[in-house]
Amino acid sequence: MKTRNLFIIPLLFVSLTISIYGQNTKSKVPTKTVTTKAEIDRLAEKYKNNSSVTLYTSHGELDGAVEIENNPDDKPQLIRITGMSENKAAIEEFLAEIISQKKKQGYKITGNNGMPDDMFSIGNDWDDYNNTKTFKKGTMYFIAKGGFASDVDCSIYDEMRRLSLYRSCYHFSIETGDNSRKGGKNATKFDF
Repeated sequence: MKTRNLFIIPLLFVSLTISIYGQNTKSKVPTKTVTTKAEIDRLAEKYKNNSSVTLYTSHGELDGAVEIENNPDDKPQLIRITGMSENKAAIEEFLAEIISQKKKQGYKITGNNGMPDDMFSIGNDWDDYNNTKTFKKGTMYFIAKGGFASDVDCSIYDEMRRLSLYRSCYHFSIETGDNSRKGGKNATKFDF
């Protein structure tokens, strides 16, 4: 019996030591604080080295000029992409898809000047000069514009087509901005 106890006691000691050692050596995973970039900063980072962008649709490509506007504190306050094309169907598709994307991101329509929600859908008659839809999400806003550019010949930018006949031309513009960045840190809230 004594021999058996002499064997069991060290065995229990070894078991207890392994159990305690195993608990103390479990690595604790450090918790990381995840910071998300503001949407305006993410977009500015994405487009900061691009003066133009090619937009692809099932009706063809569109060329857009990229503009990033900074506030007095040199922080981005809006990103705008504008362009013109004879390809009305491509513009319609692009604007309809970007509006759908912004709605999925949580933007809500704020002012549509009495225009239907599907104003930029293919086949709708939006040959007005400047159709505008405005959306908001918190301090962020999104503006989509499109329409007929009556006094501009789209072929003016293409040397090979300078001698071509006048053609219908359409314009588009999308803008995402952050109202909280307007004016910078020295801006005061307007009270009236």
